[in-house]
Order: sequence, then structure tokens, then C-alpha cells
Amino acid sequence: MPEPTFQSEQAQALGSMQAPKAAPAPNPLAEQMMPLRGNSPTNQPMAPVSERMPETFEPISRMQKIAHDYHIPIHAEVLHRLFDDMKTPITEARKMAGGVVGEAEKVAGNVVGGAKKVAKGVAGESEALAKMFDQKVDAFHEYAKTVAQGLFPTFAPQIKAGIPTSFLLEPYRQIAKQMLGHDTELDFHADPKAMAALRGGVDPATGRSAPMDIDQWKTHLMKEKAFGWERTPQAHLVVNSILNAIKEGFGFQESGNR
Repeated sequence: MPEPTFQSEQAQALGSMQAPKAAPAPNPLAEQMMPLRGNSPTNQPMAPVSERMPETFEPISRMQKIAHDYHIPIHAEVLHRLFDDMKTPITEARKMAGGVVGEAEKVAGNVVGGAKKVAKGVAGESEALAKMFDQKVDAFHEYAKTVAQGLFPTFAPQIKAGIPTSFLLEPYRQIAKQMLGHDTELDFHADPKAMAALRGGVDPATGRSAPMDIDQWKTHLMKEKAFGWERTPQAHLVVNSILNAIKEGFGFQESGNR
């Protein structure tokens, strides 16, 4: 029986040695796709959309502008609740889709194709969410128009036609600023003296209340003591002009002598 050589003993020794198993490399692609699952990384249910939604969430901003334009008092939290039935905000979906595509471009072979398919699916979900959000915003727009017609009945025909309440009130607001001061802010919801602009006129065809015309509104601003028009520089000019006209009518000199 031949004696084992040094080389054979070395080979047996090397063969009996097992290399330690390397820890699996992190998979950024898998981590990127984690939000697509129904649970978070801790296996806890994902929070409602309203809790994860950024403050500048675009559909909410659009609804807030609609509410402002139609003078509809509504709290932002109510608008956020409209989206609690969504799986993920559209901004998150778009960011996720972009991240997956970027990661896929770094990976070689079949993984690229697979990741791009997943990214395309996420992008499709994003577009579907965008469509759903648009539908909700459109529905809210119709709701705002309906509520505004009830709050401002004398403007109901114009509001129904799609003219926002703020556009209809703007002439009254600007005239008030010109006559009372540029810092004047009127409350057309709850202040009776400001609300007179909306129903202080009369529709000659029906005899019903109607918005004041511009001349009626100016007269109202001057006569309503609570507005304080008589304390404005414009009022002082008017008074001085009247006094000067009276003096001239009686033949008084500026010094006050005849």
C-alpha cells in the first residue's frame, strides 16, 4: 500500500475545510418593493393614507382651492378623510416607480427585465390612482357648487354655470377696500352688514332679493355707521368739497370773510 504523499495529505486537509457561509447581500430592489405589500416591514398594517399623506398632497390642495373659490367653509381633515380608502398616495407611488426603474438599470441580465415589469406595474397603479383622485376632485367641485348655491342663493344661477363665488364677490370686496382702506376684509358668510351686498337689492322682474348693484353698495358702505366710512380720508375729502361748495355759493372768501 503506497504511502500518502505530502500533496495528498494537503489536499485532504483542504478538502475537509468548509468555507464559512457568506451573509446574503442586501437586495435594494426587494427593499424598494417592500411598500407594495399589504404590510410594513414590521408586519404591521400600513397607516391610513391621511396619516401618511404629505402636507402638500396635490388633490387636497386642489380641493382647498375649490373650497376657497366657492367660499365653502370646510376643515382640511375632512378632505384628508376622503382619501383613506386609497392604498397609497399618488406621490408615493410615483416615487416608488421611479426608484424601481433606477434600480433596475443598475442590475444586469433578466433582473432588469423583471424589475422594469414591476416598475411598469407600479407606474400603472400610479396612473390609476391619479384617475381616481381626479374623479374625487371633480365630484368635490360639483359638491362645492351645490353648497355655494345654498349659501349664496342670489348668485345661484351664476354659480350653477360654474362661476366661483369669489369671482362674484370680488367687485364688492375691491370697492370696499377703495372706500374703507386696503386692509379691509369683509365676512360675506356671517356679517350682516357685508351680507347686504348679496341680498340688499331687488330683482325688478320678480320682486325678490337680489345682489346690490355697485351704486347701491357704495351708498351702503357710506351710510352703514359700523363701516366707519366717515373716518376715512376719502370721507374728509368729500366733506371738505361740500363745505367749499357751500362757501362759494354764499360768496365767502377762503379766509371766511364776505
